[in-house]
Amino acid sequence: MKKNVVEIAKEYFPNATKKELYFIIWEETGYPTFFAPKEGETAEDVFRQQLIKYKNSIEINKGE
Repeated sequence: MKKNVVEIAKEYFPNATKKELYFIIWEETGYPTFFAPKEGETAEDVFRQQLIKYKNSIEINKGE
């Protein structure tokens, strides 16, 4: 069974509310159309990469 984008985002932000997850999905990633998978990648791979990039940016900014 494939996971939907909310379930995937929840993997990276387990404590986020549904409202926060929707914000992350719609405002901090290229979902639903701005994906440019490289050869051998899927749109899900790119989505996960974008979630990781956003999560890392939050972690970096926590210390400021």
